[in-house]
Amino acid sequence: PMNAWLSKEEADALADEIPAGREGTKEEAAQMICMVADAPDYLTGQILTMDGGWSFCIHLQKWWTWRQKTA
Repeated sequence: PMNAWLSKEEADALADEIPAGREGTKEEAAQMICMVADAPDYLTGQILTMDGGWSFCIHLQKWWTWRQKTA
């Protein structure tokens, strides 16, 4: 696993930060790869983020902080 070097406490703390409440599985990563491999030829140059909603929350937090400053 990618985060095997983390202690149990560190891994639990990381999972608590992920909106999905857990790390993704290798099966989920394989499903994403299969989906993209079978995608239409017109799908090009995309960055697909698979992080259980974590990056969305970071962007939302940045937006909220900006909104509070400009309100």
